[in-house]
Amino acid sequence: MGSESIKQKLEALRQRYLRQLPSRVLELEGLARTGSSGDRECLKRQAHRLRGTAGSHGLSAFGELMADLETLLERGEASQSQIEAILEQANREIPPEAPRPSGTVVVLRRDGRALLLRRAAGLEFLGGTWVFPGGSVESEDIRQSEIMTARLAAVREAREEAALRLSPNELLPVSHWTTPRGQPRRFATWIFLSVTDAQEVQVDGNEIEEHRWMTPTQAIESHDKDAIRLPPPTYVTLVQLSRWRLSGMNSDALREYVARRRPQVFVPKPVTVSNGIISLYEPDCAYEDQQLDREGVQHRLEMFREGWRYVSPEPETAAGPAGTKAHP
Repeated sequence: MGSESIKQKLEALRQRYLRQLPSRVLELEGLARTGSSGDRECLKRQAHRLRGTAGSHGLSAFGELMADLETLLERGEASQSQIEAILEQANREIPPEAPRPSGTVVVLRRDGRALLLRRAAGLEFLGGTWVFPGGSVESEDIRQSEIMTARLAAVREAREEAALRLSPNELLPVSHWTTPRGQPRRFATWIFLSVTDAQEVQVDGNEIEEHRWMTPTQAIESHDKDAIRLPPPTYVTLVQLSRWRLSGMNSDALREYVARRRPQVFVPKPVTVSNGIISLYEPDCAYEDQQLDREGVQHRLEMFREGWRYVSPEPETAAGPAGTKAHP
């Protein structure tokens, strides 16, 4: 095996470790919160494992913090405030390239309208954009299953941001998005769908300033006219929904369709061109080497100054009323 191949494998292992690291720290925070002797013992074992692997992935400062935590727990000298201080510092030592786990939910009424929330303009991250309810996983959301953890995060965020009451078991996975490398904030986000009866929405007035119920087509047209701004994952999801016949839909048929389909995985590779950006998704023919002029399968979002266009290999359809098929 050549040295270049070894480097690639080591980098792949490091990226996998970084993807898992935010969740591991959240698990530690959850264990620390309970304060029971059994969870303290589990916390010690987890700190030991993370200490042993951090150094080999170039995270020496993080490894030292885990060693400090393990030592304090081993001696029985760790107070709650000391544990919290170490974990807070450990969070700061997680590299920005490590994507934070999160959950988002498309809340869809039976009339085919989806809930969109406008983030406060002054927010550093996506300020002023229109998004679905969602946010980062917190320690209270952590479960053994990654997808249930994300469901609980999405449900909690929908409650906090819009006063909605949703059941995590009714959230159906639609897609998974990982923010491209090089961005100041990265997320590993499950996007779910929840078909619900009408609920009164009350935005929190802090992060969220306004809400609208819009059909996917209305939202896309508003974005195209610069009346609202949508982040790429929201835009792509709305385009996908626009290909389904949602108004007056058979909600049971829609749930069955979404439950049957495999969630799409998006790991964007953005390419700058003269009039904007093209974001490539697998299995686009240019995904590996970014040779945009190659002929073949296209799966990409063209974000040009004159407008956006989502190109996918095959238009999706979903069962509409009375079992009919929606137009692409």
